[in-house]
Amino acid sequence: MKPFEILTNAGQLSRLRRLAAKALTAYEIQRPRLTPLQHEGNTTFRVDLANGERYVLRIHHPSLRTVEAVQSELIWLTALRRETELVVPEPIPTRDGDLFTVADVTEIPEPRICVLFRWIPGRFLDVRLTPPHLERVGTFMARLQLHGAQFKPQHGFVRGRLDNLTEEARRIAGRGAREALLRQ
Repeated sequence: MKPFEILTNAGQLSRLRRLAAKALTAYEIQRPRLTPLQHEGNTTFRVDLANGERYVLRIHHPSLRTVEAVQSELIWLTALRRETELVVPEPIPTRDGDLFTVADVTEIPEPRICVLFRWIPGRFLDVRLTPPHLERVGTFMARLQLHGAQFKPQHGFVRGRLDNLTEEARRIAGRGAREALLRQ
């Protein structure tokens, strides 16, 4: 059997589909139909059920997030849903009440953290953005920032930091900030 890392994108997705099917056994999901959505870093599958329900299964790449970081993200998403009117992904608990599961299959060298979210209907607006679209994004970000400033995480809550960017990312971010100031 070829090592996972040298497989084509399609080969990796085939193995990850088996892992996804195994992960879904931890949930109250009957006969799911899986459709790959993205396979860069993390992998996501749309999960369709016969009754019309739809979900997204996110399979974390093992080097990108720790269990503690994923757990913290899900705690914050749950708090956002409970404490605001923001439309954010809803994590679906497993049969055991956990917000994620860890699944493995022999064809993939390491276990993967898997999270099931309820599908949020909508569309991507990556072209033809209008000023009203951008205003809505700004309002959303302001509300997210306000909640984050007031959020009191429990002990052990971890999130990534933006003050430890690479030199190249700091340069790009700094240039963007300077350009934004000059346009004002």
